[in-house]
Amino acid sequence: IADFRSGICTVLDTGAGKWAKQAARKEGKGTQIKKPKRKTNSFKALPTKSHMALVGLMINGPKYLKYLISQNTDGMHRRSGIPVNQMSELHGNGTMEVCRKCGTEYLRDYKCRKSLRKQSTHDHFTGRYCAVPKCGGKLNDTIINFNESLHEIPLAKAEENTSKCDLMLS
Repeated sequence: IADFRSGICTVLDTGAGKWAKQAARKEGKGTQIKKPKRKTNSFKALPTKSHMALVGLMINGPKYLKYLISQNTDGMHRRSGIPVNQMSELHGNGTMEVCRKCGTEYLRDYKCRKSLRKQSTHDHFTGRYCAVPKCGGKLNDTIINFNESLHEIPLAKAEENTSKCDLMLS
């Protein structure tokens, strides 16, 4: 899965990142962009060895990894088996919807944003409703877009765990 930041001459098999490609095209350098060896749909992608190593550090042995703070929105950390109560997805999860009324979370096997209705950048209502009896609240995607604040609970948990850690890897 291509990232957002890798340069146009990256050595990664995924090719240049989204922002680097946009900048290169604006500067007339579109032909210099490294193409991916093969395209991977992020919803068909599997967690990598790196994801599984993090799971191992969290679950096995002396449990060196106590908490994971991620800015990724692809849901790979959840799919790899990182326990939900030991993780903050600061920028949201593309496959997660949350009820505005009761807070129930729905983890989907598809991209929630723009899957049922057209949404503008800051419109998070997906077009679906909560299935909890007597609730029926609107479901929102959890993705954080530019100029939006981070969700309070994942941010608070991330800050709490950051203040307790002995070592932080980034």
